[in-house]
Amino acid sequence: MAVRNALHNTLANGRAEAWWELSETRLLNNDRAILDETIAKLERRISSPSPGQVVAALPFGFWTRLLDKGIPRDPLLSYETAFWQPRLVRAFPHGANLKRKVLFTELTQIREMRNRIAHHEPIFKMPLETIKTDISRIAGYVHVDASAIMNGCSRVATVLARKQSAITHGFSSF
Repeated sequence: MAVRNALHNTLANGRAEAWWELSETRLLNNDRAILDETIAKLERRISSPSPGQVVAALPFGFWTRLLDKGIPRDPLLSYETAFWQPRLVRAFPHGANLKRKVLFTELTQIREMRNRIAHHEPIFKMPLETIKTDISRIAGYVHVDASAIMNGCSRVATVLARKQSAITHGFSSF
């Protein structure tokens, strides 16, 4: 949510809450389709969904895709020059020298893990320690306290400590 809200707030800042409706907002066809499908689903339940409702309903994949490259060197569809450089880099004020490509790769891996969990698929072969570290670091890029708050209430470290025992023995004795 922190990443989603940071990206949305940065794209809306000084423009319009529904920044995706602005003529200068150009999205790749797949990304526009995700946005349009999300709005259509909302409109079946809500006559006129607010921008906040649209933002909340958009999948995490939509937000991570805004950090992809788009179509490089295309004056309208290069996400590097249309989104990252002029705006989205500011969504991560505590990420000194942060590179869009690295952030996109890390968020994609986080999204893939999240999706595997949501579909009750195994994640034990994924680099869980790395992903945990990435989540914490990226949260810290958004807000200085976000990483500390997440780490303070997270049980992930405890669960990861039990991982090897569970894999080896089929159960955890902790």
